Amino acid sequence: MDEDNKRLVYVLYDGRWVIDEKSKSRRYVDHQVKIIMAAASRYFYYPYKGPYDWLIHKICEELGVDSKTMKHSIKMSFDPKFGSNNKEWEKSQRLKLNYICSEIMDKDKKTLIYILYDGMWIIDENSKSRRYVDHQVKIIMQEDRFMGYPSYDGPYDWLIDKICKELRLDSKTMKNSIKISFDPKFGSNNKGMKIENHDNVSVFLYLIKNDPEFKKCPIVVEFETN
Repeated sequence: MDEDNKRLVYVLYDGRWVIDEKSKSRRYVDHQVKIIMAAASRYFYYPYKGPYDWLIHKICEELGVDSKTMKHSIKMSFDPKFGSNNKEWEKSQRLKLNYICSEIMDKDKKTLIYILYDGMWIIDENSKSRRYVDHQVKIIMQEDRFMGYPSYDGPYDWLIDKICKELRLDSKTMKNSIKISFDPKFGSNNKGMKIENHDNVSVFLYLIKNDPEFKKCPIVVEFETN
């Protein structure tokens, strides 16, 4: 295998979660470690349906368990580095891994979009800025090489559909109740920029691809209630 195309995936298991008294962050301790090797190529995962099925199989193989019977009982997560050292991360739920993307796949051909949801807004007592806390996280992926948005009217419809698929919602019925926004980095006291149309999505994608300050800027997803 070409050395440049190798990716190492570190697997921690058989441990326990603790709350660090100083940083108040969650830590996984007393664990064992396995290292799995992958390659930055789609063909590497044949004959599996994709990287998720491949990873489940490799983990089960390393741990000596049957992937067919254990597939639905395994829970995997990783730290998306969204406030891992503050109290909010302690309260928020771990990220469910749907894509093995940034380490295994070719990073240069992917754009990762971070989705925060199921949280709440608070006013930070010290900075007086608005913060979205106690949230869950999803990551969706856009391939930079694909042209246009086939089967969609434009990038906004594509993004809504991708968000709904990740959250297991029907995009046709939920489309008009979803509210999405992001922090335009225009002072800590702004209320965010709403994403309401194709142009807004295009601006957001441009920023996360071209401006280092926005590289991990998340989209906040909320739902209107009657």
